Amino acid sequence: MSHQNKIFYYMEVKLPNHTGTDIIGGMKNLLAEHIAATGSKKSMVAGETTFSSVVLHNVVGDVQAVTLEFINERNYNTYIQATSEFRAWVEANYNAEYVFEKVSATSYSAMAAGKTDSVNGGIETYYEGIKTYMVVELPTSRGFK
Repeated sequence: MSHQNKIFYYMEVKLPNHTGTDIIGGMKNLLAEHIAATGSKKSMVAGETTFSSVVLHNVVGDVQAVTLEFINERNYNTYIQATSEFRAWVEANYNAEYVFEKVSATSYSAMAAGKTDSVNGGIETYYEGIKTYMVVELPTSRGFK
């Protein structure tokens, strides 16, 4: 595991029959329900995860997208391992589905390196380019805002 990379994790979650407008919020409530029902220590860790940033995208039908930014690979790997029991439970009990997932990383050393922004002109860092892709371009290409 490396502490040298920032991680972006984009996912689209389908939650059939969800009555609210915020599916990701609904999933967070289901995580609390899972913890209460099972006492899962892994799920407790998942519920306490701190993110560098969270960008919620709009809901399309019964699917919502979210982009999570992790401070490093260790934080991301812990989150993925910690959510495994919850994911199996929510899929089995609520027919939730993780429709699409993408992970992208940028090293801390490359974060400050400038590169030419061929679309808008000027210079942007590699980090800014990856973040723009994961937060704006990828969701937009998949029908989200």
